[in-house]
Amino acid sequence: NPCLTIQGSGPNILRFLDSGGSATSLDLTFRTGGNRLQFERTSDASTFFSIDADDGQAIFTGANTFTVNANNNGANFKFINDTHNAKFHLVSTGANKNSQIFFGDAADDSIGSIDYDHANNSLIFKVNGSTRSIIDASGKLAVGTTTPYTYSIATFENNNGITLQGSTQGRLLFRHTG
Repeated sequence: NPCLTIQGSGPNILRFLDSGGSATSLDLTFRTGGNRLQFERTSDASTFFSIDADDGQAIFTGANTFTVNANNNGANFKFINDTHNAKFHLVSTGANKNSQIFFGDAADDSIGSIDYDHANNSLIFKVNGSTRSIIDASGKLAVGTTTPYTYSIATFENNNGITLQGSTQGRLLFRHTG
């Protein structure tokens, strides 16, 4: 048995007002034209969250931060796709911006990160708060330093070994420090 039924031919709106009845409130709107349930600002009808009733797609819009707070021992956020490859896109449309993924703990919410710098097209890996590896736009790799060098590793088809090549010479060093 429904507790509340709203019926009509146009958009069905449930309006939430503040204590003063302010027009800068929130509307929960079901739009039959697009078959969407939307949260809209009352003042300008701008949508900042919607769910498609047909396919369940959720869309967040606006400049606000989106946070998932799931306090359990399971996966907090999953992408599931049984038809195509699962994709996760971080798109930065601003000039010279970065696309970043941060890893944190209770002491530091950005102790590690993967950072794609769109200004110079480099990929930076940070561990324990410091840059530990960089791949620059030309494919040069820095490991344990912030200066990328050209390295390549290739195996021969006849299984004769591995070749390490640097920009000036190839070296393989085994060192005992004990």
